[in-house]
Amino acid sequence: MKNWGDLSPSEKDKIIKEYKNGKTAPDIAKEKGISLTSMRTPLHREHRKADHGGARKNSGNKKGVEFCPTCRKKVGNCSHTKKD
Repeated sequence: MKNWGDLSPSEKDKIIKEYKNGKTAPDIAKEKGISLTSMRTPLHREHRKADHGGARKNSGNKKGVEFCPTCRKKVGNCSHTKKD
């Protein structure tokens, strides 16, 4: 059984094209004899089927943002956690 890294760039392009045209990753893996776990992440990176997150693009909170435990506003924006 081959891994994704063992394939040539032209083989990878063909597989990505098949995936974009509606074939599922498990079907492609069986057909081509490739390890499914090695190709699942690269296929997902090439063709994201859905945006995850809030209603608007980039609307989620950034990593490391702290919130006030009392009122749930951002730290520094409420009277409970005003920094002097």
